[in-house]
Amino acid sequence: STLEGVDRSQLAGKLPSVFETLESQLRTLQKRIDTLDPLSTSRRQTKEPFSIDELVQQVVDARHEQCKRHHVSVSIVSTSKKAWRVKAVRGMMIQILENLLANSFYWLKQQKIVEPGLKPSIMIEIDQASGTIDISDNGPGIEAADAENIFKPFVSAKPPGEGSGLGLYIARELAEYHNWTLSLVGPADDKVWHRFSLDIGSKSK
Repeated sequence: STLEGVDRSQLAGKLPSVFETLESQLRTLQKRIDTLDPLSTSRRQTKEPFSIDELVQQVVDARHEQCKRHHVSVSIVSTSKKAWRVKAVRGMMIQILENLLANSFYWLKQQKIVEPGLKPSIMIEIDQASGTIDISDNGPGIEAADAENIFKPFVSAKPPGEGSGLGLYIARELAEYHNWTLSLVGPADDKVWHRFSLDIGSKSK
């Protein structure tokens, strides 16, 4: 579609920018393919060593175009002074992160409708010392009272047809496969929480 949208009469002058756009799109596509590859059947149960920081960056990079379209800022903050390496099923970790990010993107989009001036943002905090990966956003959040209910199968606040209610359930199941814990957390005095915390701890060292 990028090439078809080019006015042939203006091709000479626009060709460089057209190819730059095409190159950017292909690079994003390649990142998506790289992200999906570990989810393939042959690698679904294979534990392998990998860097948490690099994997998180890979997942975020694969959503670069989506971030641009929806004007979402994604920040990665890491306290690690050296690479945090774990041995786990890479594809499962990717799916956990993808499910959490998909959740954030959806609700940020909804919040933007009711709050047009919102600057959507997602923060991913990697803390090797505590063994946690936290994902938070400035969307509408979730009632603290529902902190456990949202992980039950087929429970969803999304309108019918827009969510299966399985994303967070699957993410927690994949975490528990590794003896990790995935929780919605927040200050006890807040009624609405915005942070998911994946506690890897020492189980994958």
